Amino acid sequence: MKKGQETPEFIIILGLLMFILLIVVVMYGDLSMSSEIAKGQMIATRTNHALAYAINAVAEGGDGSSYVLYVMGDDTANMTISGRVLYLNYSGGMVSAPLTTNRTSAPAIIPVNSYINVSNSNGLVTVTPM
Repeated sequence: MKKGQETPEFIIILGLLMFILLIVVVMYGDLSMSSEIAKGQMIATRTNHALAYAINAVAEGGDGSSYVLYVMGDDTANMTISGRVLYLNYSGGMVSAPLTTNRTSAPAIIPVNSYINVSNSNGLVTVTPM
């Protein structure tokens, strides 16, 4: 090997290492973004299922049963009930959860980051923000 040949080989190897580093950094950025999206979806799903559980438990509990819970989530999120489905729309999309009753009374938009009272009166499940 000639002495003058070491410098170009070193530069080529250094270039390849820099290229591999660039690929690793780009992949990490994509994975980080994916984990934030998954985190938002998990929080939305947990929030939606918590309220659906409360509605279902009160419906099955019968007349006079009630449940109070704190519904937390993204500030842009809103919840609605349509038939036997509870929907939560948030900045990352929408999640839904099944309900065991279609006899519900709730505001058009159920707020997040607030306490919610769920009560049963003569089979009608009422969802009331507090």
